[in-house]
Amino acid sequence: MPGTRELCLRAGMSDYLTKPISRAGLLAALDCWIGASETKAGSAGVPADPGDGSGGDDSGDALDEAVLADLVETVGADNLALIVDSFLDDVSRRLERLSAMAESVLAGTADLRALAGEAHDLSSLAGSFGGMTVMHHAWRMEVLCRNGDRDQAGQLLPVLLHESARLERSLRERTGVQRPAA
Repeated sequence: MPGTRELCLRAGMSDYLTKPISRAGLLAALDCWIGASETKAGSAGVPADPGDGSGGDDSGDALDEAVLADLVETVGADNLALIVDSFLDDVSRRLERLSAMAESVLAGTADLRALAGEAHDLSSLAGSFGGMTVMHHAWRMEVLCRNGDRDQAGQLLPVLLHESARLERSLRERTGVQRPAA
C-alpha cells in the first residue's frame, strides 16, 4: 500500500520488499544486509521499492516478462507450462466468481468482504506470474471493498475483469497453454 514502506522503515525495520517478491529484489536485499559492506545501512543502502508508483498502466503489456523470466529461472522452462496451467485454472474459477459478483456490486447488495478476499488472492497470484496490472487493480479493489466503497468497487470491477482476461490470453500465448475444451 502507498506509504507502507516508509511507515515500516520509520518503525525500525531495516528493509522492505513488496509482493510479488522477485528473485533479483530478494538477492539485492540479501546482498545489502549479509555483509556486502560493514557500514550501517541508511537510505542509500536500501534497495528501491518496486511497488512505489502509480499502480500500473492500463495501456501497457498485460504480462511483465521479467517476472515470468524469473519464474522460468526458478522452476525451469519444462515446469512453467504445468504451473501456468494450474494458475490459469484457478484464475478462471476466480474470474467466474468475480463476474457473478459484478451485478450485485452495482445493485448495492454485494458481499464486499467476499469480494475483498477474491481480490486479495487474485492480486497475489497475478503478481507471481507477471500480471502486474491485474495485481495493482486487484489490490485497489481489495482496499476499496475493505473501506466499504461500493461505488468505486463497482467502477473498478469491469476493468479488473478486462485486465485479467488480457493476462490470461498473454500467458496462454507466451507459454503455449491451451484453453480447455468446453
